[in-house]
Amino acid sequence: MDLTFRPYQPEPQTWEVGIDLGSTFSAAATCLTSASSAHCTSLKVLPVTGYQQSKGSRTSPSARCEVPSKIRYEDAGARHRWGWDVVNFMERGMYRTVPGHMVELFKAGLDEREIYKDSRRQIEETLATLPFPKSVDEVTTDFLVKILQQIKSRLEALRYHPNDVTHLTITVPAMWTLRSRRRTIKAVEQAAQVANLHFTKNIYLCSEPEAAAAYVFHNVDNIPWEDVVTFVILSTSPLSLKEVVKGKGGFCGSSFLNERFKTHIEERIRDETYLQTITHNKPVKLLIGEAVSNFEHQIKREYDGDESDEATLGLDEQGDLPYAWIPFPGIRRNDNKGFADGEIAITREDVELIFEKSLQECWELIHSQITGAYQRGREPTRMLIVGGYGASKRLENHLVNNCNSLTARLQKRPIDVLVPHAPGTAIAAGSIYRYLNKNMVEDTISRSSICILQDRPFNGRLKAHKGAIHKLDNLEGRDYVPDCVKILLKAEQMIPSTGYTDTTHMHRTITADEEVLELTMPIYVYDDGNGADDYPLTHPNNMGFELLEEVTFKVPVPPIRHKLKRMEIGTSIASNQSSQIARRSSRPKRGNPLLGVPPPPPYTPVGSSGQPPAPTTLLPEDQCGTSVEETVVDPYYFWVDYYVDVLFKDGLMKYELHIKDVDRVFVGSVNLVSILEPLVSSDYDRE
Repeated sequence: MDLTFRPYQPEPQTWEVGIDLGSTFSAAATCLTSASSAHCTSLKVLPVTGYQQSKGSRTSPSARCEVPSKIRYEDAGARHRWGWDVVNFMERGMYRTVPGHMVELFKAGLDEREIYKDSRRQIEETLATLPFPKSVDEVTTDFLVKILQQIKSRLEALRYHPNDVTHLTITVPAMWTLRSRRRTIKAVEQAAQVANLHFTKNIYLCSEPEAAAAYVFHNVDNIPWEDVVTFVILSTSPLSLKEVVKGKGGFCGSSFLNERFKTHIEERIRDETYLQTITHNKPVKLLIGEAVSNFEHQIKREYDGDESDEATLGLDEQGDLPYAWIPFPGIRRNDNKGFADGEIAITREDVELIFEKSLQECWELIHSQITGAYQRGREPTRMLIVGGYGASKRLENHLVNNCNSLTARLQKRPIDVLVPHAPGTAIAAGSIYRYLNKNMVEDTISRSSICILQDRPFNGRLKAHKGAIHKLDNLEGRDYVPDCVKILLKAEQMIPSTGYTDTTHMHRTITADEEVLELTMPIYVYDDGNGADDYPLTHPNNMGFELLEEVTFKVPVPPIRHKLKRMEIGTSIASNQSSQIARRSSRPKRGNPLLGVPPPPPYTPVGSSGQPPAPTTLLPEDQCGTSVEETVVDPYYFWVDYYVDVLFKDGLMKYELHIKDVDRVFVGSVNLVSILEPLVSSDYDRE
C-alpha cells in the first residue's frame, strides 16, 4: 500500500528575546523557554553576539555583546549601516568616498522630559540637516530593524523556525513618560515587520531598574544607571518585587559623560583653526568623534579616581601629570595647552571635572532612594550598578564611599555595592528574567484612561450635551451628538491578574444599496487623566485624549443583506418591505460622459457615524446633454446592531466585535503595557 508522504513538522519552540536600547550602546539576549534541543539548552539566557567588531585595542571583551547606537544613512537614505560598521567605516576614512549622514544619541529624542530638552534639540537639529525627511521615531525604527535582523540571525543558528513562538521585551528608562513608552512600542512593532521577525502582539516593556534587579537576583553571586528604583523582595522563587520608593531619573548617565568630554575637547581646540586647512586630514567633527570614542572605551571605563596609576612623565615639572593621551591627528605641540604632535593630554583634573556633576547627580538620586526607604522602615542592603555607566570604576568607588559614609553616620546596616560580571548585557538579559517571572507583580494599575467613541442620541437635558454640536441622521430622523467619549478603562484603575472586561453596544445605519458595511473603532488614550465620559471628544475636558490606534472592519453586504434589520426611512420603526426587494433598488442615474459631466452622486445620508453628506452641486440645464432622471430613494434602510467585548489582561486590550444576527466576529488587540504599572499596596511599608 502506498502511503502519502508527510514531511516532518517539528513542534514549535518558544523563545524569549530581550533588547536594551541604550543611548550609546545597545545589547540583546535570547532564551529558549521550551524543551531543550540538540542546538540550545532550555532556560539559558544567551547574549546576542556576532556584531561586526571595532578594530584596534579599544575593543573590549564586552564589545562582543554590545553594539554602538549609531546609524549612518547613505544614498539619499535608501540604505544605512549601523553599529560597529559605522565605527569601522569612519575609522577607515571611507566617508571621503561615500557621502552620508551619521545619527547618534537618538534615544534622547524619544524622551519628553524637561531635562532632555537640549538633547532633543540637538537630535532635531541633526535630523534637519538630512537631505531627506527622517523623524526620531523613524531613526529608532531603522536601528531596531538592524538589531532584530541580528537577533534573527543568531536564532536561526540555534535552529529557530518561523513557526516558533517568539516574545519580545524591550527596556525603557524608569522615568520615561507614557507617550515615550508608546513611541518605543510602535517603533519595535514597525521594525519587527520590516525584519520579518514575528512577535506576539503584547510586546512587553520593562524598566531598566527592574531588569537589573531581575538579572542580579537570578545570578545571586553577582548581585547609572540614571534611573533609580528601590524594591523590596517579597519572595525569591519565583522572584516577586514591590516598589518601595517611587522611581526617579536624571540626566547623569553614560551618554552625559560623553557629551561632557566632547564639550571639553571642543573648548580646548577652539583656537586651533589650522586643523581645518590640513590637507588629507579628517574633518574636525570626525576627529572629535574619534576622541569621544577613545574616551568611551578607555578612560570612562578604566578611570577609578586612584592617583597611584598616574603616568610617570608629565608635560613639564610644574604641570599636571597626564592621565591619558588621546590621538588627535593634525594637532600641533603646545605644552601650555597640553598638546603633543597628534595627541591631546587628558589630566586627572580634566577627568574629575567631567565626572563631577554626573557623580553628584547619581548620588543625589540614590541618596533619595535610600533615605526614602529608611522613612518607610526599610533598610536597603544591596545596590546594583548596571548599564553603560555601570562599567565605570569611578562610579562604583564613588557610590561605595558615599554609602559607607551614610550608613555609618545614620548607624544603619552596610550597603553592598554590586556590579554584575557583564554590566553591558545585564539589562537585556534581566529583561528576559523579568518577563519569565510572571508572578513578580500580580496586579497592575493603569496610569491612563482608554476610551472609544460613540454617536449618542441628542438629549438637551443632559449636561454632557448642552452646547454640543448635534446633527440630524436623515435615515433615523433624529439628532445625534457625534464622537462622544465612552471610557473603557480609567486612570488609576486596578486591573486584577484575572483581567477586567467591558461591553459596549452600538449600531450603524446604511442605505439599502450600500455594498460594504464599514465599522471603524478609534481607540484613544488620556495620560494621567480620565476626561469626561459621555461628553464629545472636542469638549475641553477631553482635550487630553490622543489617538492610540484605529481599527476598521469591512464586511461585504450582499451575502448578509437578507439578515439585516430593515427600517422605515426617517424613523426607528421596522419596515414591512418584502425581503425580495432587499437588494440594490435605486434606479441608475444618467449623465453625459461626452460632455464630461459625471452622474450625480448616490444618495449618501448622515449615518450614525455623524458624517455629513457630500454636497451636491446642481449644474445649469444648458451644461447637461441629457436631463438627469429623478432619483428614486429606497423606502427603507438597514440598521446594524453590534457590540464590542473588551478584555484588559496581560498588558493587552483584547477586543471582539460581534455583529448581531449575522454571525460575524472580528478580533484584535492593542498593546497597553506602556500605560500599566505594577500595583503597589498602600500599606506595603507595614508588611
